[in-house]
Amino acid sequence: MQHAGVKGFLLSNVLLDLGNGAMLRSLLAGALLAAIVIAIPALEYVANRALVSGALWTRWYSWHRIVHAALPFKLLIGQMAWKAAASSFAKIEGKVRDHIVDLECSMLEECVPLTVGPGAEMEEEEEEEIVEFDEPSEEAYEMSEEEDEDNLGTTSVSDTDLDDQSDW
Repeated sequence: MQHAGVKGFLLSNVLLDLGNGAMLRSLLAGALLAAIVIAIPALEYVANRALVSGALWTRWYSWHRIVHAALPFKLLIGQMAWKAAASSFAKIEGKVRDHIVDLECSMLEECVPLTVGPGAEMEEEEEEEIVEFDEPSEEAYEMSEEEDEDNLGTTSVSDTDLDDQSDW
């Protein structure tokens, strides 16, 4: 993440990786709690209007059994409500995580230099390739001089060698 800077560090390491996403879940839960606290006056007004409405109390015989049910049934209903809320929170967290990953990818595409592929700067191909050879040792010089003296006057050139050279 050396090319991404502080923003990349926060997105990658703090939000996504810290405690296997615990920071992201905590921030999301805090934002949800803040939204509920802000909406409490409106929710309280709606709940009060529903509790004093005539339509609710005229249907008393359809829901009074749930109110007077045994504790295990109420716990079961509470457990089902908790599971529904937790699965909804997990879906929201997944969508937020996907959005953060997309942000991280777009940021990395902008920040990380392109080194391979179309659009990359190919300095190696543009520059002339210089090939350096190691200098031969003194033994190699002595051996080549002895071979030159032995082959002096005995070199022959065939017609096929001349034909091969003419194609160059």
